[in-house]
Amino acid sequence: MSLFATSVLAITVADESGRPRGLVATAVCSYTVSPPTMLVSISHDSRSLNVLEHAETVGIHILDDSQDQTASILAGKGEDKFSQFAWEWEGAVPVIRDSLVTMTGSITNRFEYLDHTLFFVGLDDLVVRDAGSPLVYFQRRMRALELASPAHAA
Repeated sequence: MSLFATSVLAITVADESGRPRGLVATAVCSYTVSPPTMLVSISHDSRSLNVLEHAETVGIHILDDSQDQTASILAGKGEDKFSQFAWEWEGAVPVIRDSLVTMTGSITNRFEYLDHTLFFVGLDDLVVRDAGSPLVYFQRRMRALELASPAHAA
């Protein structure tokens, strides 16, 4: 599976005390176009699973390739992760500034399968930044997506 390249996404929620919480996920995909719905798969071993199970609204962020430090912070075990990068509240959802794409929505369904819980998120808002490249996970590390030049694309 180390050769399966995927975008690095951050999932953000407010916990039951109203504090921002987040984690990094690579098992995220578009599930339906109408209504726009994302599917987020979280391991039962994740320290953040409990917070997600009690959340109603979430932020899903496709991180820019310059946000590898933010991704590392969210993937770590620290308690005060949000003091280490730029973010803001949008309604009840903590939103990471400068993400390539930011989606916010409501968890519409949860489904346990084997060692993961699948969260279906109906999107309420989608913001796409004008420029940038996604941060990707490939060969067990985060890296910038290197686009082929037009001469090599043919």
